[in-house]
Amino acid sequence: MIFPKMALDIQKTSRINVGDLVQKDGPFDEGLVGLVLEITSNSLGNSFVKVLSQNGEVKTWYADLVKVFKSVLHVT
Repeated sequence: MIFPKMALDIQKTSRINVGDLVQKDGPFDEGLVGLVLEITSNSLGNSFVKVLSQNGEVKTWYADLVKVFKSVLHVT
C-alpha cells in the first residue's frame, strides 16, 4: 500500500489548546509529535504541556519548545 506524502504546516504559537497536535523542538525529544492532554503553569509563570507522544508515552514538555501543527494537507 502506498501512502500519500503529507505536507505539514507547523507554526510556533503561544496559543496551545488541549487536543492540539504538537511537535517538540529543542534538545530532548526533538521532532516527536504528541497530542496535548493538559497545560499547566508554575509559580514562576513557566508553562508546560503534557502530551501523549507518538510512541505512546505521556510526557511533559516546556511550552516554549513546542510547535503547533496549523494544518495537515495530503499531497500526492
